[in-house]
Amino acid sequence: MIASITGASSPIGGYLLSMLIEKGWKVRALTRSGLALEDPALEVIRGDIRDEKVLDKLISGSSAFFHCAAEFAQQDLIWEINVKATEKILEIAKKSSLDYFCYISSAGVLGANSSEWVDEDTPCHPRDTYEKSKYAAEQLVLSSGLDAKTCVLRPVFVVSSSRPGFIEYPIRNNFMDRLKVLLKGREHAHIVHAGDIASAAMFFLDHPLPKPEYFFVACDEEELNTVAGIAAYYLFLRDGGQGELKLPCSLPRFVPHLIRRAFRGPSLHGRTRFSSAKIQRLGFKLPLGFRGAIEDIAKDRNR
Repeated sequence: MIASITGASSPIGGYLLSMLIEKGWKVRALTRSGLALEDPALEVIRGDIRDEKVLDKLISGSSAFFHCAAEFAQQDLIWEINVKATEKILEIAKKSSLDYFCYISSAGVLGANSSEWVDEDTPCHPRDTYEKSKYAAEQLVLSSGLDAKTCVLRPVFVVSSSRPGFIEYPIRNNFMDRLKVLLKGREHAHIVHAGDIASAAMFFLDHPLPKPEYFFVACDEEELNTVAGIAAYYLFLRDGGQGELKLPCSLPRFVPHLIRRAFRGPSLHGRTRFSSAKIQRLGFKLPLGFRGAIEDIAKDRNR
């Protein structure tokens, strides 16, 4: 069996590579810069995701396709790569023998929202170019008519050892980081480990999916999944996991909310939480979850 991956050098793509190879798959990985991993089961395809010949080579003969690539930094390329390239991929995929297609989107497609909890039934109002491009790509995937199991995953704030996000605050633990925890501490952090997203993508390889669906993937049900909670748990682990886990002092949540609203307008930051109940009802459980994510990064930093 052959599985193909775009965005193979991303944290999610890297975990997918390892998981697929471990399960006995042969993997084709599209990258512009090469990969550090060397394995007989891995075929690295160097090229541009906008090149149809490259995409043909990537998809031909594949049984599963994981579309993890995205552009979020270069404004002039965002629509071309996130939407137009996805459209090309789907056109080629329709002529292939794929059994499974997984698109990694973003929880950011929801846009601004003031609800305490959001789920897949919450209307999306993407605002910036990146959010709009990911939402447009989602619609292309879900309406493509692929003769394959099709899912769209909407991860929240993805962290890994190479991209620790808010976990960087207690890792460095300098004056500015402690000040940020004081200011943002009570806001929801929405972290989820890249390995958990890869596991969710792998889940539907072996589980039924009668129609194209999209799913939030988060661990916001964990009460500690706040900026202060991350700092508290990381420092607790650093000190050997002994004694009492104590949350650092932080200002009421309305303070950073008002500051952010004054400069950027309404946002999802801090107030809203994302429900993963839909994918959980189908039997998926995060292998790491909130605490496991921090433990994994703490272990890697302490090697």
